[in-house]
Amino acid sequence: MPLPAPPFASSGFVPRWQCGDWPAWLGWTHILSDVAIWLAYLAIPLVLVYFVRRRRDAPFSGLFWLFGAFIVTCGTTHLLEAVIFFDPVYELSGAVKLATAVASWATVIALAPVLPKALAMRTPQQLEAEVTARTDELAAANAELQREVARRKQAEDEARASEDRFRKLADAIPQIAWVSGPDGGTTYLNRRWTEYTGLEGDGAEQSARVIHPDDLPAVSAARDRARAAGEQYQVEFRMRPAAGGWYRWFLARSVPVRDPDGIVREWFGTSTDIDDVKRAEVETERALARLRAVVDTMADGVVIADPSGNLIDWNPAALRMHGFASAEEVRRPLSSFTSMFVLSRPGGAPLPLDEWPLSRVLRGEVLRDYELRVRRTDTGQDHIISYAGALVPGTDGQHEQAVLTLHEVTDQRRLEAQYRQAQKMEAVGQLAGGIAHDFNNLLTVINGYSELILGEVPADDPARDGLVAIRDAGRRAAALTAQLLAFSRKAVVEPKILDPNQVAESSVRLLGRLLGENIRIDTELNSSARVKIDPGQLEQVLLNLAVNARDAMPDGGTLTVATADVFLADGAPTDSGQIVPGRYVELKVTDTGVGMTDQVRAKIFEPFFTTKELGKGTGLGLATVYGILRQAGGAIFVESEVGRGTAFRVLLPVGDAVAEARSALIRVAPRGSETVLLAEDEQEVRRLARLALEQHGYTVIEAGSGAAAFRAAAAYPGAIHLLVTDVVMPDGGGRELAERLKAVRPDVRVLFMSGYTGDPAVRQAAGSDAFLQKPFTPLVLARKVREVLDRDRGG
Repeated sequence: MPLPAPPFASSGFVPRWQCGDWPAWLGWTHILSDVAIWLAYLAIPLVLVYFVRRRRDAPFSGLFWLFGAFIVTCGTTHLLEAVIFFDPVYELSGAVKLATAVASWATVIALAPVLPKALAMRTPQQLEAEVTARTDELAAANAELQREVARRKQAEDEARASEDRFRKLADAIPQIAWVSGPDGGTTYLNRRWTEYTGLEGDGAEQSARVIHPDDLPAVSAARDRARAAGEQYQVEFRMRPAAGGWYRWFLARSVPVRDPDGIVREWFGTSTDIDDVKRAEVETERALARLRAVVDTMADGVVIADPSGNLIDWNPAALRMHGFASAEEVRRPLSSFTSMFVLSRPGGAPLPLDEWPLSRVLRGEVLRDYELRVRRTDTGQDHIISYAGALVPGTDGQHEQAVLTLHEVTDQRRLEAQYRQAQKMEAVGQLAGGIAHDFNNLLTVINGYSELILGEVPADDPARDGLVAIRDAGRRAAALTAQLLAFSRKAVVEPKILDPNQVAESSVRLLGRLLGENIRIDTELNSSARVKIDPGQLEQVLLNLAVNARDAMPDGGTLTVATADVFLADGAPTDSGQIVPGRYVELKVTDTGVGMTDQVRAKIFEPFFTTKELGKGTGLGLATVYGILRQAGGAIFVESEVGRGTAFRVLLPVGDAVAEARSALIRVAPRGSETVLLAEDEQEVRRLARLALEQHGYTVIEAGSGAAAFRAAAAYPGAIHLLVTDVVMPDGGGRELAERLKAVRPDVRVLFMSGYTGDPAVRQAAGSDAFLQKPFTPLVLARKVREVLDRDRGG
């Protein structure tokens, strides 16, 4: 079925300007107005398109495009109105209008949801108010911005001033100051760097030129570790100055500077010249090493403790004094030593811990010469130690250590005791010698006359027993006087080179009868050397030691006599004084008796000290041994323990010659006819001597002084063959008389006699000419006179 014809078909229409009665101006008015409307409608979408492209952020951009399409269609409708005046195209006009209708409704539909938003849009007054407010806000923000700019400018000025001060400060300090970036590149170096190194620029790159090659690895390693960890570091190294010369030690310290996020932004550091400090440390270490060497090698002990009483250091001497091997075993509290050591005043009771030297020092006392006896309980080791000590203050004023010094005086006190003993015995010896001088003169008279009278008294005479008793008492008194002189070392001796084994053997044969059958005598004679001593004195030493041993063994026992060769490398203290180094023969007499306590042993050499009952001992036996050994250059050791016996070790210096035989032949004194000049100040002694000499056929010229004797000799016309003179006399001694007489009578012989040999003149006389010790008997005098007269003239 065919479609109906369009209602606006243009086949029956003519252009509008042809069918109307419009005047021409009216038609052109319609045409021009439609064209103008079209151009205006066309300009609107162009403006919208420009706006949307410039304002891509504008809302409703799709609506703008739709409104533009709507305006274009509307404008096209008006354009067609102008065209229809000339060519009626109603079909095209209808289609355009339809499109305009569609675009219009599409716009209406699109505007529907936008309308509420559009209605909510601010009014111009509101916008103006908002713009005003925003303008005010912008003005305030601008003002704040200006103030912030001012503040920042002030901060920048202050930063520049601070940086300027920092640079001046950094240039003024004696250290090298530097700043580096996180990569290690140097951004700042103060003036000290250039002054010291003579270099400018990056210090990290130029450090290899001035740092000692041996220190570069350590510096680089420390720097790399710090950068990796982001931590501060310090390192010591040597750096050469620009002027040359020795490298100096520096200490570099560097710290990281971080931003708010904790990232290292740069490094600040200084390098300080520590060469003087380093050298001072080296010198201090050397001084401390020297001090330690002194402390470790000194004879005195040093102990250091902390304020709590813990012993923290001992030097070797202190360890030796206390019997320890190392300081590690004694670094402990003082209180732990109370079970190991006993401290006491010499001769006093043990001290409590709070009176120990270190305890007193820790209380703040200053000790000097605090002398104590220290005994170790487990070993019995015993010392006498003089302490000194004080607290050592620390840098904060508090006491940080206590120092105690220990000076061992054990040997010194022993020597002092020996010295006091020697002084005591010397004083007694002086007294004994002085008594012996007068006593010997008396004994000479007593013993001489008793012997002369006994020679005249018949054996059956009742008075003979009394005379024999007088003679025996005189002999015992003479023996006692000889002991006093031997003790006081005033006896005249004739040292000879002896074989100590022979003397010991001969003495042992005699000792068998003396000691008794209940005492066995053993010998161990192993010496091969010789000694120089008076034979009689050596026999007396053995006799006295044997008698002392016998008395110590009342129920019997064993006496051992031994000899051996010994060598003393260093002087050693003995019971009779210090002895010099050298070769010695040891004569040891050991018994199995009761032994001695320390108190008794300390007094055994004192004259007249005895533990025997009254009337059974004089106390001169060991005192005589003491004197003989001192006179012979020897010494004696005593070892004794209660219940274990006693051992006397006699040391005699070795002689240089072969043994000499000793003649003990007793001969009857021969008679003579020579002339003897007798000088003696003691009248009774002089009378006895004259009587004895005249009985043996001699012519005697006597005088009571040296001067009188010289005058008598000058007045005597005949020959004088012998001068017998006392050494010590008033008005000229015997030595002076002999010299004067020999000057005028060169052939005269001299025999000196004396009862006291402590005088230097007596010693000199006894050593150069013949000598006769008082007391003597007429027979002994006659033998000695004959012996001197019979000597070869050259002697």
